[in-house]
Amino acid sequence: MANTWRLLFLRRHGSWDDDRREGWTAYQHRTAHGAIFAENITRHFGPYWSQIALAQYAYDHHIDTLRHVYVVNIQNLYTWPYVESCLYPRHGLQWHEDDRYQCWEYGTREYQELLGTKLGRGVARLVLSAWPRGTHRIEAIITWTYVGTLQMRFDIGRI
Repeated sequence: MANTWRLLFLRRHGSWDDDRREGWTAYQHRTAHGAIFAENITRHFGPYWSQIALAQYAYDHHIDTLRHVYVVNIQNLYTWPYVESCLYPRHGLQWHEDDRYQCWEYGTREYQELLGTKLGRGVARLVLSAWPRGTHRIEAIITWTYVGTLQMRFDIGRI
């Protein structure tokens, strides 16, 4: 990757649930040739983060150059607990002590489970929006921890 990247930070205050709740929706992404980095996503209303990230990437790069989506410093209350409490223990991995990369290949049970998390579905939505159906897929999902925080990389390839 080149040393050129773009940072986008969008934030909007609003309400949802028929105006019973209010708060902020925020999207923070970086893009560089070949990669999208989702850094801070809080969505209560508005478009999916994948739509914002895809538009940002396409502004600077041809979509066929996209190969990786990184979701960093994950705080998602569905994805993180699943990896920490279910996935890693099932494979004898220690969440806070093991910072090695774990690769979950296409078609495996673990891959399917990760793709079914909120963040996995978001990246799948991005891939389905970016290319015609049946032309690209998420080939592998890589997980690791950095200072006790979950990081994920989704590798995209042409079928």
